[in-house]
Amino acid sequence: MKVFVLSHTNDAVAIACRMGEVVKPCEIVSQFRCVPRGQYQLFHGKHSEKKAWAPRKVKGWKLYERVAAKGQMGYIGARRLKGSFVLKDLTLSKTLLEVAPSKLQRLARCTHGWIVATV
Repeated sequence: MKVFVLSHTNDAVAIACRMGEVVKPCEIVSQFRCVPRGQYQLFHGKHSEKKAWAPRKVKGWKLYERVAAKGQMGYIGARRLKGSFVLKDLTLSKTLLEVAPSKLQRLARCTHGWIVATV
């Protein structure tokens, strides 16, 4: 019994090609991730004066910048009250580690609302 892995990419290739046409996979793969542009919940409650968000830039770092730290690459997914950042995986959005800003190395900033990574 053969097992076929179905994906959106395979479907697109099947629709675009003729019967029997051989398709070679591309060596360069780009991953795109949409970045939210706004700060949606600015305050905790309906009439609260207590802000829920940190400022856009903290110690020169912004949310959703692609960074490397401790041998792992990802993007800044959150900021902590104690001053550290949460590094998240680009593909799965899984938390990789929590790291201090001094340990980060900037790879790229998001452009026009997208994080682009070439694998």
